[in-house]
Amino acid sequence: MPDMTAVTVEQRDEIISNVKNEMQQYMENLSVEEGFNDEFQTLFDAELKETAAKYTTDDLILDYEVTHLDVINSEGGYTVTDEPIVVIDDDKPFVYTQSGYYQAPYIFELGWNIQKDASVTAPVTLSDGTVITVSFDGAYKSYAQNQEALTALTQLIEAIKSAGYGLPIEKPYVVSTERIEGKNLAELADEYYTNDALTYFSAVFPYLDYQKQITFVDRMFEDDKIAFFSSGIMKAFDTSLINYDTRKITFTDAPLLYDISSLINHCAEKAYEEEKLTFFSVIIKYLSEEAKQEWIERAESDNRNTYLSLLKEHNLSGNEMKAIIIDSVTWYLVENEAQLKSIGTGEYGLDKNYMQSADIEMSEAEWTPIGTESAPFTGIYNGSGFKIKGLTMKNPTAKLVGFFGAAKNAELYNINLTELDIKTAGRSNRNKSIGAIVVFAENSNIYDNNVTVIYK
Repeated sequence: MPDMTAVTVEQRDEIISNVKNEMQQYMENLSVEEGFNDEFQTLFDAELKETAAKYTTDDLILDYEVTHLDVINSEGGYTVTDEPIVVIDDDKPFVYTQSGYYQAPYIFELGWNIQKDASVTAPVTLSDGTVITVSFDGAYKSYAQNQEALTALTQLIEAIKSAGYGLPIEKPYVVSTERIEGKNLAELADEYYTNDALTYFSAVFPYLDYQKQITFVDRMFEDDKIAFFSSGIMKAFDTSLINYDTRKITFTDAPLLYDISSLINHCAEKAYEEEKLTFFSVIIKYLSEEAKQEWIERAESDNRNTYLSLLKEHNLSGNEMKAIIIDSVTWYLVENEAQLKSIGTGEYGLDKNYMQSADIEMSEAEWTPIGTESAPFTGIYNGSGFKIKGLTMKNPTAKLVGFFGAAKNAELYNINLTELDIKTAGRSNRNKSIGAIVVFAENSNIYDNNVTVIYK
């Protein structure tokens, strides 16, 4: 193994994160789709291996070959982040991921899908009867006999498997843990931040109240801690997106955070005003489509061309949707008009499950209802309470007038249509049928929806 500099896990994570961000920026400048092409892959691997040769940690030496944007690999030297890592084993990809999680009264640093056999293990039984074997790092082997810790792990694994994150979640490995009952989360966050304990900090950050989060964000800007910022915001966003019904939080100052729009807006404003382009590039992915468009207009007005270029590169104007898995069910996330219009086309079939993940402001383009009498929508659409503003139909010959044209054995709920403009649609068609949410529905569940209409 080459000569390496000994660093802590947190220090190494921050070093790697800085390298990653620099390379990510280069990647974005090249406008490489999906992050890679052959030429860029070669360049990226060379840069990461050169960095890997300089840093190591005694407790993170594994034997696998690994390839991923977030991996540093050099003859066994290896780092982990909150992002997934693809481990190559006999030419078959196997997803490994490692992160920090808060499950009262513990913080766990867990690895998932680890292939290395551990000498210390303990079984946990989930509510569906599934038995999962948890492995423990040698320094924490006593927790394999600790019933309180195993109960907390069971609750945590239930929640993470329900969330899915689009990854297989198997073979959990307890890298480290800390029992924190009776301790104040804000004080712990301060301790972790001061001691550069990135993994533990990101585990508790989502459960701080808004003002405490803002205080830490301001410190991250001042200290230029982009790794803490990126990891903390990502964790807060994931927590806001996934419903952790199985989590049992006992701290009065640890509310589950489901709406982080104010935090996201604060971070974007601060990064823009202080000209922290790297911080701004992190926050872009969490902005709504409406917010991205407003930032584009602002950057154009201010002649901030670097920000404008970055915003346009990240503006999700295409119809490709992200997918997540919840309770073994795949959901496609809808966050802009193009994606909404793609339902029923290509891979986004009428039988799929869709979850709206942002407010959508529609253009004045004519809306075509989803599903027809001959080809109805048969999946699930969960509007999540987000708005669809300004959906417009004015075609005088339209036969089906509404958001959905026809549904069968479907579920349509939590849909929030505002400023719906359909009054003049179908005015010359005597056979027209109108239904704001859905025109025709057979054996379908339609509930908890809201509609406001423009009358002109």
